Amino acid sequence: YGLNCQAVEEFAEQGYYVVITVDCGITSIEEAALCKKFGIDLMITDHHNPGDQLPEALTIVNPKLDTYENGKNLAGAGVALKTALALTAMQIPQDLFREWVILASLATVADVVPLLAENRILLKNGLKWMTQTRRPGLRKLFQSEGLFEQRITTEKLAFQVIPKLNSAGRLETAGISIQALLTQDVQEAERLVAYLLHLNERRRRLENDMLQQAIQVIESNSEILEKPLLIVEGEGWNHGIIGILASRLVSKYHKPTLVISWEEGIGKGSGRSIEGISLYDILAAGRKYLLRFGGHKMAAGLTVDQKSFSSYYPLAMAKAEQIMQQMKAEHTYYIDAEVTPQQVITEGESLLEKLEPLGEGNPAPLFLLRGVEVDFYKRIGKKQEHILCRTGKLEGIAFHQADDVRKEQSICKQDVIFGISEYEYMGVERLQMLIKEFQPTEYYEQKCGLPVSPFAKNIDQMTEFLKQKKSVLLLYDDVRSLKKHEIVLRFYFNASYFEILHGEISIRERKLAGEALARGESKIFLVTHAAMEQWVKKYSFPETLSIVYQCWNRPRECNQSFSETVQVEEWEKIEETIRVPEVVDQHEKSWGIVYLNRPSTVGKIVQRFPQNINEVQKNMDERFILRQHWQKEPGVLLTDGVPVGNEMAYQIPFWVELADVPYTLSEIQIWLKQAMEKKCLLSCSFSQGDIQQAYRVLEKIYPVEELLFETMERFILQTFEMDKNYTGPIEKFVRFYQAKTGIPVGWTELEGLLRIFCDLGLCMYREKGSILTIKRLSDSASIPKEESLYFLEGCERRASLRYCLQRIAMLL
Repeated sequence: YGLNCQAVEEFAEQGYYVVITVDCGITSIEEAALCKKFGIDLMITDHHNPGDQLPEALTIVNPKLDTYENGKNLAGAGVALKTALALTAMQIPQDLFREWVILASLATVADVVPLLAENRILLKNGLKWMTQTRRPGLRKLFQSEGLFEQRITTEKLAFQVIPKLNSAGRLETAGISIQALLTQDVQEAERLVAYLLHLNERRRRLENDMLQQAIQVIESNSEILEKPLLIVEGEGWNHGIIGILASRLVSKYHKPTLVISWEEGIGKGSGRSIEGISLYDILAAGRKYLLRFGGHKMAAGLTVDQKSFSSYYPLAMAKAEQIMQQMKAEHTYYIDAEVTPQQVITEGESLLEKLEPLGEGNPAPLFLLRGVEVDFYKRIGKKQEHILCRTGKLEGIAFHQADDVRKEQSICKQDVIFGISEYEYMGVERLQMLIKEFQPTEYYEQKCGLPVSPFAKNIDQMTEFLKQKKSVLLLYDDVRSLKKHEIVLRFYFNASYFEILHGEISIRERKLAGEALARGESKIFLVTHAAMEQWVKKYSFPETLSIVYQCWNRPRECNQSFSETVQVEEWEKIEETIRVPEVVDQHEKSWGIVYLNRPSTVGKIVQRFPQNINEVQKNMDERFILRQHWQKEPGVLLTDGVPVGNEMAYQIPFWVELADVPYTLSEIQIWLKQAMEKKCLLSCSFSQGDIQQAYRVLEKIYPVEELLFETMERFILQTFEMDKNYTGPIEKFVRFYQAKTGIPVGWTELEGLLRIFCDLGLCMYREKGSILTIKRLSDSASIPKEESLYFLEGCERRASLRYCLQRIAMLL
């Protein structure tokens, strides 16, 4: 563990006259003086931080004394390698050079130095040549870990190889590892490696025993955890294990940690730190009270007399407190890329290979998965402290986070911060997420610096009810409002928590959703008013129904009544007040929102405002990001009216142009409200002809002409036999209908008619791509068309359009 006076005296007695240090000596002032006294030439090669005074040696090789930045972070073995290369003037065989590089690479990983500049070059080559080593001991060690069949990475070296090599020095003598690396005898190599594996098992057992003792000390004394520097003391703890123990405690408590082992009044300490906190600076604060001291930012050690420790302790704590106060209270993750699960699966392995060597100073990349469904399906570990989870085909593990998994995390979609790890399963290399943190996606806006949506309260409220195994019901005027809002809600909640009930889904799907609501399943039910009116004729509201949201509903003569235990709220309240608008200044140098819903309109608006941000038909994640960009500088946002919900929170003055006819209030209500409150300026650029066209579109989707109903019923009865499937191209069906009836209608009208006649019990149909399958079920429509849910929702759609246009007219 470094040069010492006793060793120098022994060297002198044995007649040595040259001493070369590796990875130590830069603070050995007294030992250097003793070498000089005995006439020993001392050559120091070291990489640790020098003190105020340098030892009086024949020569000192230390990159910390140089201005050459690329070599600043060489490990002790890296400095030794450079020294050896200089002494031989690079006149060595290529195979020997490779063996040296392999050894220096192992030490570079083991010493946890930054993998930058020369270290990166060194290790990049060392990893490439590692399995080509001719050293039988190293080959045997790789073989014991199955590494010849795998790509060797810094992670595999750090967790599989290096602990075995270190175990000898921790428990007995490092000479065993040295001998295992140097021997040329295959049988001796096998014996030594077997013994190293045995020592490593002993080390693991001892480490776990010491860890339990340390945790007991900490948790029985709360004051220890309250301090900025975690100091844990024990009697007679193994000096070779205390460094590992410090690392384990840092992982558990996320604080800089110093572990001290006391023997006969002398304490030997080893410490580890966390990112951003220099343990070296903390321990150096009271160095005048220490017998020995050294290290760097992330790892350092000391020797102290027990009599001096009471004087040293407050100085180290004061320095730790000072550094901690300068840091942010929350841990900060630096995300390298936002990805999808499929990208991780297809590109993760090649990405890691390109970025190697990964480690200290060049950390493994951190990724963000946003809005994914995570199944927390298994606790693992001896104490069940870890969580094995999955999103799609991608598996992940969250170490020491089992107790942090909450009920809402199985309800809500998650944002996941993670790294990627490779592991072997049944001889196949696989990728796994190493999860650092996961949070419900509902906190997305807060985390991204966006204004928090006024709907956040509703999302939180729904989550709480679902956690209590209760039902949540959302009522809409029409299918369009429901579908627009569904896009928003599916961004926050897992798909399994949704049940949809309206006239555009099949009879079977309606039946299943209706029964789920009647049973009171803990789900979010999105239902149109027309569907609800039909549902209440068959079922009663369940006791588990606790909240009903009326979502952008226009005034109605009679609203559905619920029991007194049901909480009824309006998702977005309709304001009836009006005001006279001011002149709208529409140009690129101001913030503008243009509502549209037709591709042709998009083309026209893009020509008017080339510098636009287009969120039309984007998913919610993309919409949030685009709005974040829109907020930063003046520009025009093109939107299709999905009620994202955070427009009101923007403090910037902006104008809104309705370039197309809005079909429902939900698409524009928030801007109408802001226009009334003079928070934005509103104008319309659609024409009277556009309004008439909007009504014609609805008449095509939801046919109302009696002639069409009579003709379609006759066509079905005359064309199709009872209970037989007829399958063919949709285009052929349309041409056949037109030829038989002489009515020039397209598939839009015909599909609307088929939906209605399915409701009436006359037939059923299925559309798959361009293929249509029809089966006749009856000799006539069994109920009036006015009882068809699809027909009723068509009436609601037209009423929604009329009401929306009335509201616009009142304002403008």
